[in-house]
This record gives sequence, C-alpha cells and structure tokens, in this order.
Amino acid sequence: MGVSFTPKPAPVAPAAPASKPWTPAGPPAGPPGGPRPFGGGAAPKPTGVGAKRGRVGEAVVSNPGTGRIPVCSGCGTPIRGPFVTALGNCWCPDHFICANPQCGVKLIDIGFVEEGGKLYCERDYERYLAPHCKRCNGTIIGECVNALQSTWHPNCFICSQCKLPIGGNQFHIEDGKPFCEKDWAAMFQTMCAGCEFPIEPGDKWVEAMSKNFHAECFNCNTCQVSLEGQPFVARAGKAFCKKHAR
Repeated sequence: MGVSFTPKPAPVAPAAPASKPWTPAGPPAGPPGGPRPFGGGAAPKPTGVGAKRGRVGEAVVSNPGTGRIPVCSGCGTPIRGPFVTALGNCWCPDHFICANPQCGVKLIDIGFVEEGGKLYCERDYERYLAPHCKRCNGTIIGECVNALQSTWHPNCFICSQCKLPIGGNQFHIEDGKPFCEKDWAAMFQTMCAGCEFPIEPGDKWVEAMSKNFHAECFNCNTCQVSLEGQPFVARAGKAFCKKHAR
C-alpha cells in the first residue's frame, strides 16, 4: 500500500500568472481637417494615420465621361477636364503632387504614398513620415503592425519562441516579449494532469502528487469519487480513495 495523503487545496488561480491576450492595434485616428494648402510651408509631420503605397504606373489619367463628375481630393472642387485616379480617389492633374510644400514634385510617373489624405513622393515620405520598425529599425512603407507601443514590419513582429510572424493574431506578453498563443500556453500555462486542458484563471484546482488538477478532475482512479479535500493514497502516480487503496 502507498502512503496516505490529503490533497493541498488551492481555490485560487495557479501561481503562474496568466498573461492577458492582446491583439495588435490598428493605427490611431489622424487629426481633423482637409489637405494642406498648396504652396510654401513647413516640412510635413506624421499624422498617425496608416499609409497606403502607390507604385509606379498605378496612377491613371482619365478623360471625363457622361457619368458623375469627379471631385479633386486635393482642392475639393469638381474636375471638368482630365483627372488622375489612384488609390480609389481622384485629383486634378496639377494637384496630384507631393504635399510637402518644400517639394511639390508631380507624382504621375513615380511611386507615391498616401497618409492622412495627403500624397507624398516616396523620398519625402521616408524622410519625414515613415515610422521605423522596432526590430530592424528600417522605415515602414505600407502595412504596419502597431503593438507594444511600437511599430513593426509585419514580418518583424514575431513570436519570441517559434520566431513566426504573429500578424494580426492574438498574442501574450511575458517579460515584455510577445508570444503566440500556442507557444505561450506550452511554456507558461498550467495544465491539468487529469484532462490535460489548461487551468484557467479563476478555475478551482488541486495540487497533489507534485501535479496540478482541476478540482473536478482529481478523483479516485477506481471509483471516480472526488478526492478534493479528502484523504487519499498515492500509488504508482495515481490517486485512490481509502476504500480502493488496498
């Protein structure tokens, strides 16, 4: 016969604190107001609005048709003649230019970036506006992950264990490092030795035989009667009530 024990009750959550799952946040809202007036002025400053990249050849010049009259996204007036379409908006050809007052280069034949409703040439966007990646310190043009009070390239925001990109999925933080849900559960979450499912915060659980159990999973190996708070006998790594301990 094995040695008789009384399980140690643990009515609160496991000692290892569970990390709250997080989801990378989207870009914060930008400031109100329309496009900057054309002409001289200070160099542009980041708006906090997510950027959209337009590649060379993406902007198209069209002639007016018989349908709805387009409105210029730059000056806000109807366009009666040829107009430029790009990224779902329309512009007067003379207004499809870099919004940096110190630049003003025409964007029709070069790459460009839209941020906060304004257009910039790639050079000025990278110089004045582009956020930097927390991991590689490179400039970010296009898709950006905002997490842990920093900005990241999508492929740079990775799980600290498996090194795979987390993307827009939920993640957990331990010691300031992000972990995907799968690796966090394997490394930090307390598992029940009975059902092999996680013991969640707030679950009632039992510590016995150097293992952790949900309270409802700690039962006699023979008759399945609950052993929570009851004397039991440990034998070959299994728990038995007094009746079936022989």
